[in-house]
Amino acid sequence: LMRIDIPVVGLLDRLVLYTDIDILFRQPVDWETMLGNSTLVTEENIAYAKPGTIGLPRFFAMSTEFVQSFDREKMDTGVMLMNLVNLRKTHQDFVNFLFDENRIWKYSTSDPIGYKAYYRRNDKL
Repeated sequence: LMRIDIPVVGLLDRLVLYTDIDILFRQPVDWETMLGNSTLVTEENIAYAKPGTIGLPRFFAMSTEFVQSFDREKMDTGVMLMNLVNLRKTHQDFVNFLFDENRIWKYSTSDPIGYKAYYRRNDKL
């Protein structure tokens, strides 16, 4: 199972906090801390947080790898708050983008570079 498939494995949750196996939390993590005053009332009136702010992410929010930074180039997929509702809507197109035979990735893996490249298209990120 790849992290890109989490939105389509049958989970009914709207949000998932995904972490790699090597992540250690030094204090409690709760929804209020991550989402602030965001509420999930209906799909029509959800206000998504802007990148770098606390609140409900449109698609996902990521951590940085080694140091706390607001530089979106340093984002890492090791910790992701995933909005499964919206990620499901883009899943197949995202998979097609990642595994396009004509696309050459600079590194041996397309993750997290693939997330950055795909979701920046059309201002998704």
